[in-house]
Amino acid sequence: MEASLKPKTMEKGDNMKKKLIVILLLAATIISIFGYTVHGDGTFANIESTLLSQDPDPCEPGSFVEVRYKIENVGNSVAKDVQFVLTPEYPFSFFPGETGARKLGDLYMRQIGNDAYVLYYRLKVDSDATDGSFPIRMKYSVNGGNYINLEEDMLRVRPTNAILYIEKVEQEPEIFTPGDKSKLSLRLKNTAGTSLKNIKVVISNVQATGAATPSPLPMSPVGSSNEMIIPKLGSNQVTNVVYEMIVDPDAESKIYKVPITLSYSDNFGHNYTKEEVISIAVHDNPQIFVKLDDTDIKMSGQTGSVSIKVVNRGLEDIKFVSVKLDDSDAFKKIGTDEIYLGNIDSDDYETADFNIQVQDTGKVSLPIVITYMDSLNTEYMDTISLDLNTYSQEELEQLGISQQGNSNGMIIVVVIIVLGLVVWWFMKRKKNNKDKEIE
Repeated sequence: MEASLKPKTMEKGDNMKKKLIVILLLAATIISIFGYTVHGDGTFANIESTLLSQDPDPCEPGSFVEVRYKIENVGNSVAKDVQFVLTPEYPFSFFPGETGARKLGDLYMRQIGNDAYVLYYRLKVDSDATDGSFPIRMKYSVNGGNYINLEEDMLRVRPTNAILYIEKVEQEPEIFTPGDKSKLSLRLKNTAGTSLKNIKVVISNVQATGAATPSPLPMSPVGSSNEMIIPKLGSNQVTNVVYEMIVDPDAESKIYKVPITLSYSDNFGHNYTKEEVISIAVHDNPQIFVKLDDTDIKMSGQTGSVSIKVVNRGLEDIKFVSVKLDDSDAFKKIGTDEIYLGNIDSDDYETADFNIQVQDTGKVSLPIVITYMDSLNTEYMDTISLDLNTYSQEELEQLGISQQGNSNGMIIVVVIIVLGLVVWWFMKRKKNNKDKEIE
């Protein structure tokens, strides 16, 4: 039986074909990788893409970045119907309604330099992006063929310092009152380009006075601690922290400087601590008591003085106190009608004395006008009517405080002295007569 043998020349031919096919496949792969488009006449187009710039560089989380590419054909043949596509990856993305596709049309041979195309893209940067460099990729097709992937380019991302601050302070009521509960609301805003986390808000228990020995703050949170925690706050977002506060009953009326400590972290592991100062007004309305303290006027027609006592019964001092005796038909003012008392401390008093001549009988009203300021420079004016009681001679005698009482006493004394002198004179005269008889 004869064996069927292939000629050696045929085997060599088959091997050459296989090698040629492998070489052609390798060449096609190399052309695909490096962007060459080969034409039948041996000419080829060579498409190159160069990242010209990113703006800003680096870009910030939560913002945007502008990217520009230069597209050139460095080959010796035209590339027809060229289309490029940018494919961004996290943390980059397109704005709504935008895509990465750009149709360039034909790129002629040696279309380079000033004749090259420049592609522009505007990309969003995710607000939670971390610090580092991230890839974007370009690909292109020629004449409707398969897309050819180009080498990736890197864009730099770096966050700025995370900034959290107190945007607004609200008090309800607007002015705190000693002994009462009030609400304190702090609006926090994250102005950083990235989210913040583990936010702690702490109200200090001492005043921001700058003194070597801090003064205690006469108020504190009630129903919660002085520390509030916010797990996370997104970029450019706001949140409110609300405290219920109670003011000490004996708190002085004034504006208190309250330190607030903010501590937080960003997405890159950086920790921040800052202190801000807010102002809280504590005020209790002044409480004054006015009375007619003393007078030497008892009857109509008399001229004398009236002493007006002004008592500060409130918790805070009052200042610039002035007392005026207003006009009335019931009496005639003699001398000044307004007296400046100045400051009156809490639980203290001052007096103002006026001279008048009473015209009426009975109850005489003294119209008093008092002006003053509190510790917050709020002006007050109180109008008060005080009663001055006058009596007739008969009423005074019935009350045992007769205005004539002192005169009658003097008359009695004078009568007694006169009687004594008369008795002495008669006795002396009688003695002289007896002496004459003896002689």
